[in-house]
Order: sequence, then C-alpha cells, then structure tokens
Amino acid sequence: MSELEEQQSGRCWECGYLLRGVESAKCPECGKDFDRANPSSMNFGLPMGRFGRWALASPGWVIMGLPILAFGLI
Repeated sequence: MSELEEQQSGRCWECGYLLRGVESAKCPECGKDFDRANPSSMNFGLPMGRFGRWALASPGWVIMGLPILAFGLI
C-alpha cells in the first residue's frame, strides 16, 4: 500500500491504527469512535508520534489535581 493510499484512508487519532476497511464506527485497536462522514474524526496526516498522542490525550487526575493542591497550599 502506498503512502498516498494510507493518507486517504485515515488513521485513528488515539492509537494511529489504519482505519482502511473497518466496517464499524470504532477503532478495533483502542475502541475510539470515528465517523467516516466527518473527516475531523480521523487523522489523514502522518502517523502520530508518542508526543502527539500525549498532547491530545485528556488530562488525567494528576494534572487536574495539581491546581487543587496549589490552591490548598496557598
């Protein structure tokens, strides 16, 4: 498969799985929802690296807890 075909098929935003030929509306690798009619629900660019996936991930309890801890220390 050429790189152009991969870019036209789209990849999962969460794990980078190639979504070509996937019939369901969920990524078989990680379970993230996507919609073939909505191009923004899939990554049509280069496969995301580790930093890109980290930057787009939802904040965890540690990140949410830091402002609360700072407020408590003040």
